[in-house]
Amino acid sequence: MIRYARFVTPLGTLFATAVGGALTGLYFEHGCHAPAIDASWKADPGLAPLRECARQIGEYLEGVRKQFDLPLAPHGTEFQRRVWIEIAGDRVERQDGTQLRREDEAALRRRDTRARGCRDRTLHRYAGRCCC
Repeated sequence: MIRYARFVTPLGTLFATAVGGALTGLYFEHGCHAPAIDASWKADPGLAPLRECARQIGEYLEGVRKQFDLPLAPHGTEFQRRVWIEIAGDRVERQDGTQLRREDEAALRRRDTRARGCRDRTLHRYAGRCCC
C-alpha cells in the first residue's frame, strides 16, 4: 500500500510517497510530474520515512543540511534511475529490494550518451522539477 504525507515548505507544498520502509517519490503538489493522489493511498505523516523526509527537507531549506540520508526505493524510467543514482549513491533500492549501485548504472550511462540532466543538484531534482 502506498502511504503519503504532505508538508509545506518555502518552495511550496510537497508530498512524499512510501511503500514499506522506503520513499518511492517526492513531488511538488500539483507539479507537472506529480501523480494524482489515489483514493487507495493512505495519508500517514507519522510513518518513519515520511516523517524523516519532511524533517530533512526542512533542514536542507534552512541551510543546516547538505546531504540527505533517507531510505529510497524509487520507481521510474531508466533516465530517472540514472539521475537518482547520481543523487543518492549506493542507497537506492530496486523494486525487488536489491541495491542499485553506481557500477550498475555506469553501463546505462555509457550506452546512452545523448541523455542529459540537470546541471544543478538541488531540491528540485528530488522533487521532479528540472532546471534545464
